[in-house]
Amino acid sequence: RLLLVLHVVWLLAMLRSIIRKASGALWNGQVMVDVCIVPMVNGVSVRKEVTEVERLLRQREAEGKLVCRLHGFGTNVAGHWDDVMGAIKDVHVLLHDRMGVLRITSSMRLGTRID
Repeated sequence: RLLLVLHVVWLLAMLRSIIRKASGALWNGQVMVDVCIVPMVNGVSVRKEVTEVERLLRQREAEGKLVCRLHGFGTNVAGHWDDVMGAIKDVHVLLHDRMGVLRITSSMRLGTRID
């Protein structure tokens, strides 16, 4: 009986794989990330830091690598996984190395789709 159950589970997995391949629904690497990056600086204002981060993201957008939309609680960044994650990394490098920010707290929600 256990062998029959295992066989049925295997057949279902194979069927799902065949259907997905037949429909052409493979992930193309696109991702949308809702990211909130908070530089922990002395004082209340983070205006300079936000301006430089936005400049970096707009540069990537002008290069055709990303689509960015700032909103009240962060930024939506869409594009290929490697470009999006690379841009988020570059934001951290910019804030730490060029602007001297000692600590950064970031949160991300991300989504992918194949439909």
